[in-house]
Amino acid sequence: MQIFENLDLSSFDTSKVTGMWVMFSGCKSLTSLDLSSFNTSKVENMGGMFAGCESLTALDLSSFNTSKVENMGDVRGLRIFDGARPLQL
Repeated sequence: MQIFENLDLSSFDTSKVTGMWVMFSGCKSLTSLDLSSFNTSKVENMGGMFAGCESLTALDLSSFNTSKVENMGDVRGLRIFDGARPLQL
């Protein structure tokens, strides 16, 4: 199993994505994420997106468009930041 501390997601095309449910869930060693290039204008579900990301220390979501998001939790009660340590947002 490969353990990631950081990821380069700058080339991801997320313009048609409607669900980011548990996208980074369980990334326990991930210390930083640059999501400034993410297009979230069509995303409806962000439930558990960062759940268990206990090593993240800062996360800038200022570019996120959450106008269509209907769910930041899931059927198991997993919220967007469950298990994540206190973050500097």
